[in-house]
Amino acid sequence: MSFMPPSGKPAAFAFMLTLLVQSPENVALFVIAYGLADFRKDVAVFASASGIPEADLHEIADSAEQGQDENSPKRSDQHVVSRVVLRRFEHPTTNLIGNHSIQYGLRKPTGPGGLGWVKDFVKIDSTATEELWGTTESKLPDALAAADTQTLFDNAEHVATIKEAIALHYARSIDVLDQYEDLWQQVLAAKRAELYASPAATDAIYTLKTGDATGKPDDAMRESLAKEWLQRLTDIYETGVGFRFRVQHYFREATTMITSAGLEVLRPPSGSEFLIGDVPVITTDATGHVRGIAAGVPIGSAATVAMPLGPRLLVALGPKDLYAELDAKYVERLNAWQIEAAKRAVYFRPGSPCEPLAAQIRPPTGYRPPEPL
Repeated sequence: MSFMPPSGKPAAFAFMLTLLVQSPENVALFVIAYGLADFRKDVAVFASASGIPEADLHEIADSAEQGQDENSPKRSDQHVVSRVVLRRFEHPTTNLIGNHSIQYGLRKPTGPGGLGWVKDFVKIDSTATEELWGTTESKLPDALAAADTQTLFDNAEHVATIKEAIALHYARSIDVLDQYEDLWQQVLAAKRAELYASPAATDAIYTLKTGDATGKPDDAMRESLAKEWLQRLTDIYETGVGFRFRVQHYFREATTMITSAGLEVLRPPSGSEFLIGDVPVITTDATGHVRGIAAGVPIGSAATVAMPLGPRLLVALGPKDLYAELDAKYVERLNAWQIEAAKRAVYFRPGSPCEPLAAQIRPPTGYRPPEPL
């Protein structure tokens, strides 16, 4: 990467470009942190520096503007388990789904609209994010039907859709949200330390703000510049703007990571069923004992990546494409992983043999209010 920055700003642009990662979502966050008006003014420099065409950068700037607009359309009931997947756990006659609350225990069966969602999972411009998920979810019924009839591998698009569904549920996960919050605090602390330890960092911001490449800010000005920059980063986090862009990045990144993996289409034996939790994509190390993002097993380094897609269907990434039937003990193990990973609830077909397992592994932790009539 090389470029010719405007006269008097090389150090400043070099410092700012350390934040620039070439994905649309990360560039959008950079644009917001840099300032929309300033970015548009300096867009030619960033195009030269990054290799991203100016027209694309302008589009990203437009996306950044929408993504931080508090008036952008929102949806408060955002599903972390797609309705199309939840519906596969419905009772065949009542169309209701059994559910076990981690806090309250077994709850009254209900329809998919009332389950598997988190209020304001993406806080801002959430309709745009829901539309992104919708591009995968709209293709999922046909892909699931092919998996059910063991014709999935006859259609490469169906295979890609199932993998996208895994990536979607990995990115749109309560675990990812929790880890993002932890990571952001670490990033903020690191940036704070960097700004206060290195005069070059605040000197760069001073040059950007004033265009003065020869003068230097005094200590009071450095303190003010550092606080202003850190407040800008804090605002990006606290308003939800940061996660709005990052969750889309996680989805695209996970999709790319698993494109070349094989897909295992797995069924339980007669008398066994799968259930699904609100953290449906399970990642494990080679032993199976270390699981999940919080334990240091992201999708890119996991030995096993598995997700149930119905009482009689689970998919996993593997070295090659295959159909297989699991034994009952392994089905119970996979169900236990779902129950242990769940943050709020697990879901199953009413009357399923999974129902007592949920209560056994995660007995209720709080007062159980009366069921609605």
